[in-house]
Amino acid sequence: ILQNFLIADSKHPSSSNFPGGYLGFSINYDTQQTIGYQLSLGIVIPAVGEAAMGPYLFPGIVGGMRYSKENKQTYLYTDLQLLYLNSGVWGGVGKGKAFYNGVIINRDKLFGGYLMFGGIIEKMPLNKEEQYYKGLHFGVAMPLIGNHFYP
Repeated sequence: ILQNFLIADSKHPSSSNFPGGYLGFSINYDTQQTIGYQLSLGIVIPAVGEAAMGPYLFPGIVGGMRYSKENKQTYLYTDLQLLYLNSGVWGGVGKGKAFYNGVIINRDKLFGGYLMFGGIIEKMPLNKEEQYYKGLHFGVAMPLIGNHFYP
């Protein structure tokens, strides 16, 4: 709200040096009683889409945590991701690292949805076998207004 107030009281966003982006927070829940949250930051690529109209492509970074109610285990993770957004429909891919019981494990993910709701499929090898996380996603994002991503 404060950011939008400051933008409304200053120059048009298209005169900014910053292209725009988002800050996001989401909660995820999967079919095996695992709940998690993540924080994300993405910066729009101005060469993709039309300013203020889209579609948009956001490379970004994510940090999060998962907790399994079933085995009482927690792990942290961080990912680099690429998100595509067009008219409220979003999807993307990510690759990162999970920090589980003192071990660093590679992980991959696919995700997609509409507005605040979506789904995630993640893959990472735990205990020498592939483990899949298939979860529901609920998230909110705060736009970072810039010269390419603005209302």
